[in-house]
Amino acid sequence: IDFDNTKENEFKELWNVIANEDSKNVNDYGWNNSYDGAKFTMEEMQEYINNFCTKLDPYVSAGKRAFDIGCGHGLVLTQIAPKLSEYYAIDLSEQIIESNKKKVKEMGMNHVTLSQSSAYDIDKLGYDNMDIVLCSSVVQYFPNTIYLEHVLEASIDMLKEQGIIYIDDLMNLETKYILIAETVQYKKEHPEAKTKMKWDNDLFVHKSFFDYFQAKHPEITEIEITGKNGKIQNELTKYRYDVLIKVDKTKTSNNPESAKFRDVLTFCHEQG
Repeated sequence: IDFDNTKENEFKELWNVIANEDSKNVNDYGWNNSYDGAKFTMEEMQEYINNFCTKLDPYVSAGKRAFDIGCGHGLVLTQIAPKLSEYYAIDLSEQIIESNKKKVKEMGMNHVTLSQSSAYDIDKLGYDNMDIVLCSSVVQYFPNTIYLEHVLEASIDMLKEQGIIYIDDLMNLETKYILIAETVQYKKEHPEAKTKMKWDNDLFVHKSFFDYFQAKHPEITEIEITGKNGKIQNELTKYRYDVLIKVDKTKTSNNPESAKFRDVLTFCHEQG
């Protein structure tokens, strides 16, 4: 499938600029709230880090391999890679990759391999035999759910017979207009605020997408959809969610009724 890569190129340019910022603070590099444009506090960022560490911890251990789709400035990488034997990461931005190469060298993480690639092209990179594929705070930059579906299918192919796919920070389509209404109201009350008013470039994903995806892929044994862990009420805890997909490639189904159901779902998805 060919995609208009305008959105991808725009974000690539943005992240190339951000990568050149000289900062070591975890709330830099685009971590701004949508209401007043201010950076998320360090407390909010620590809750964000604790959230993904808690959810990934049962699956992370020495001897395991992970592939990171869209590593950004290395927030997940620096927390998770030290616990694994091999860690592979890609990002759309060449500058981000070069910045991370310096960072992992300083940290002595010789088991980390970094390369530039789009998420859509991960099936062309030749990586396989992974225990974990993760994609943190990236899906909102995808053009549509067809793109997302392709990335998830490529991720399944990349896994060992048993493994997990972890995706976090998905923007919830079910609450999209509540979020937008809140930001509009905030702007009315605070005209001077740098409120986010344009949402056309953000991909919101309905949770039912994952019901559809699981029905198409019998090797998926379970999908866990969870809200953000954290006590601080913000747009991350209120309007985003995380997904953990458990895969066992030995559990494929030959049931003709299941196959028929998957065909119907595929047709409906393509039409809709």
